[in-house]
Amino acid sequence: MAQRRGIRAAVGLLLFSMVSCLAGPPIRAQSENTEKIYQRLLRSTVWVVVPTSRDLTTNRVVLTTGSGSLIDRARRLVLTNYHVVRHVVGKENEKVIVAFPVFQNGKAVAERSFYVSYISRGGIRGQVIAWDEKRDLALIKLERVPDEAQQVALARESPSPGQDVHSVGNPGQSGALWVYTPGKVRQVYHQKWHSGSGADRLDLEAKIVETQSPINRGDSGGPLVNNKGELVAVTQGHLLDAQQLSLFIDVSEVRTFLTHKRLLPSPMSENARSLASSSESKPPDEEKRAATRLEFAKELAQAGKLETAKAYCQQILDSYPKTKAADGARLLLDKLK
Repeated sequence: MAQRRGIRAAVGLLLFSMVSCLAGPPIRAQSENTEKIYQRLLRSTVWVVVPTSRDLTTNRVVLTTGSGSLIDRARRLVLTNYHVVRHVVGKENEKVIVAFPVFQNGKAVAERSFYVSYISRGGIRGQVIAWDEKRDLALIKLERVPDEAQQVALARESPSPGQDVHSVGNPGQSGALWVYTPGKVRQVYHQKWHSGSGADRLDLEAKIVETQSPINRGDSGGPLVNNKGELVAVTQGHLLDAQQLSLFIDVSEVRTFLTHKRLLPSPMSENARSLASSSESKPPDEEKRAATRLEFAKELAQAGKLETAKAYCQQILDSYPKTKAADGARLLLDKLK
């Protein structure tokens, strides 16, 4: 009896060891892969700010905010929802303002207050150049694109039920931007529905991706990507009378919209995509990048953001020590001490 117990214990220990060996690495690998997807997606996601009206009592400009994706770096095109930018559609003199993530020591600054200050100083201006009310899609052409920004590739096919998806957005009730949300596809299908009410009501019709990932105001227009980091849909909204039911405009609708507007990005092979990513991560003109950071550091210092300005100066010294801007960063650091 004792011998049998010993054999059972040994077998049990062996099975436990086998399960532990099999279960451990995939979990770590999945976590690492998710983080890589987020970091890559972060460099193509933007915060979209749209002036809609002016408060007559306070004389302050009322703003609408949303999210978007850089889908064509060369042409400086950002994809978002029509309902995010509808108040400036067709108005040539009205601009939207966009902010990309700002990185310090390799990590994106998350605080919303940081970007509110950045937007108040001008941000990056853009013009709405194309839109589709029924699909709730729009394109913004930017005046410039930061060196660190990378475009997101469009997936060739729609996602499938059960597939993992990832999104980044800028929920209005959060004190942070660049909020990551994981999810799974529940279903992909064609739908007619309406969004908003009164003068803001939109009658929509499109192929949609339905997920159980939570969506909030401010996330609209942001990217939904697969495990390859490819855009499979655009965040649209959620149904108020349903739980864990969020809606995204499918990539097939994005492709149709861009094709009709003759603005479809050129398809990139995996090899070309890798080369593009490599060239963006190692720009040929380091002096220009360092100078841009130094100008921003000076603006931050003038705005009283001394610690952030110091961090930017240190980043210049660490990343571009042999540039002229590095000398300027040292001088600015001495003044800020």
